[in-house]
Parts: sequence; C-alpha cells; structure tokens
Amino acid sequence: MQVTVALSHFGKGLVERMPRCRFGFIHVVNNDSNHWFLYATGGTGNPTIINRGNTYSAPSTFEANEVTCRGLLKPTQWNNWN
Repeated sequence: MQVTVALSHFGKGLVERMPRCRFGFIHVVNNDSNHWFLYATGGTGNPTIINRGNTYSAPSTFEANEVTCRGLLKPTQWNNWN
C-alpha cells in the first residue's frame, strides 16, 4: 500500500501515530505536528517513510521528545532503514 499524508495539522489531544506505517510506503509532506504524547511518526515492519517539509514542535516532557518511533526494535533491526 502507498499513502501520502499532506497538508495536515496534528495538534493537542493526540497521543501517537501521526501517522504510523507498517509494512508499507508512506509519504509525509508539509504537515504540522505538535503537542503529541509519545511520538509523532511511527513505523514497524520495515516500512518506507519519506518525511519532507514537515514541522515538529516537541513537547517539553522527556517521554514525548521522540519524533520518529521504531517500536520496540533494537537498533540493529532498524539502523539500515533508509
């Protein structure tokens, strides 16, 4: 599956998965993300995620300072992802 998420605002009240991709291809372009609780963009299952022209304003809490989540994978499982 190929999906493009464009020109969206993800703001207060959202927790995570803005967006989240599993086993697919997602193009995230020109979106505004802020005030998330865990992470902004997530991927598992060896996805392809292309982020271009997005703005991210992370909350001040330590738990929420992750823009991209790779699930519970070890770095050896995702360090070759493009």
